[in-house]
Amino acid sequence: MKNLVIIITFLTFNLNSFSQLKLDIGLTQLGKEDICQITRVSHDSWVDWSINDDYIVYISPQSGNNNLYRIKIADLELTKVQSGFYAASYLLDSLAKNPTEQITFETERTVECPVIVPNSNKVAYRSYFCNESYECLDFDLRIYDFKTKESKTIFKEEMYLFDFIDSERLLFVPHNNDSIIKELNIKTGKTSTFKTFDFKVTALQIDSGKLLINSSNGIYSIDLIKKDLEKKYSGKIFATRLTIVDQKLVATLPGPASGIIDLNTNTETKLFNAYDYEPTLSNDNKFVAVISERALGILIKRIK
Repeated sequence: MKNLVIIITFLTFNLNSFSQLKLDIGLTQLGKEDICQITRVSHDSWVDWSINDDYIVYISPQSGNNNLYRIKIADLELTKVQSGFYAASYLLDSLAKNPTEQITFETERTVECPVIVPNSNKVAYRSYFCNESYECLDFDLRIYDFKTKESKTIFKEEMYLFDFIDSERLLFVPHNNDSIIKELNIKTGKTSTFKTFDFKVTALQIDSGKLLINSSNGIYSIDLIKKDLEKKYSGKIFATRLTIVDQKLVATLPGPASGIIDLNTNTETKLFNAYDYEPTLSNDNKFVAVISERALGILIKRIK
């Protein structure tokens, strides 16, 4: 893993020197444990995968202001930099097709936290405006439709965390009360209390019909119908993305370094040996994408 750190650091400053190694392969042809860098820009908040894993949506200030982008990865051309490490060919070769697409074009408002709406071709994101005194105002939640290329505001309230139960309902943590989770009906705009806690909720994600939350005393799974609380892990987790597959928790470990915790044995396995965070699994659970500050971009690793 030490070699991967060297590769990633070196890649950040020397991408152009590898253009002669071009090798066109699909992302699905990456071997297990292979890592691929697909962007080379700074990123904020988290990323998410489209329903069919064809795209990854992300936030970047590359336009001069935080905006929403997506990158088509279904047929991404990759260049083998070294054994076990690849880069998207457009990062190395200026003549290669750029698969990135800017979605929002805000110049004054800040965009953050993209979440794909379940069973749809839409993405939700938070938006707000900061004045010259750096006071942030006018918070809202918006949904962008990739088919119509239109964005609409669905809720006018500052929220800390959010995720979708389905295409018509979402759960969120209000910014002014992080010990409560509320439910929003998107069609009616009405909110109701989903559940209250005697601790602060620091992460929230809906996964396989369960709500996963993080707090100062561990990870809990909550049944969306019965709302029963089940403690899954007692250790410390950073950032906000949480997924459990086959009793394995994928999250940001202390470091931060994204990895997997076997909930049966409490053993940790780091997925990346770099300063990375917010791991997000593809819908087929074969790949994990992270934001890496050391590589200055999004890294993808095959885990199955």
